[in-house]
Formats: sequence, structure tokens, C-alpha cells
Amino acid sequence: MVMKGTTTAGVGELANFLIGCAFVMPAAWIYKAQKTKKNAVIGMAVGTVFMAAVGGMVRENMEISESVIMKQADQKMYENKKSSR
Repeated sequence: MVMKGTTTAGVGELANFLIGCAFVMPAAWIYKAQKTKKNAVIGMAVGTVFMAAVGGMVRENMEISESVIMKQADQKMYENKKSSR
């Protein structure tokens, strides 16, 4: 099996995990309280609102982290090319 490396240095994967948890956790807690179709729909609606809120926060914070990581990677790559000449 061949696996390709990530282009986001793991930041995108972490953001995806956090946003997924923001949807699943509130929906699961609400549905667990009383397992009805109504609570399932309410849980999904609340999960969607939480997912949107967390997604906005994560996007802002992760963009800054990703740009810093990518700048460091570009700098190392430049230094390696310069030293190999």
C-alpha cells in the first residue's frame, strides 16, 4: 500500500477531527438522553450549529498555524538546497 504525505503538515487532519467531534458529540449526548426520532433530529440540528461555530474558530486558528508550519518547511527546504550546491 502506498500512502502519500500530507500537504498541510497534519493541521488539516486535526481540523477535520475537531469539526467532526463538534458535530457528533452534542448529537450523541442529546440522543442518549432519550432515544427518540425527535431527539435524534434535535441532536443533529444542535450538532450542526456546534459544527459551524467550531469550524469557524478552528479555521481561523488553524490557518495561522498552517502558514507558520509551511513557512518553516519552505525555509528548511531552501536551506537544504543552498547547502547542497
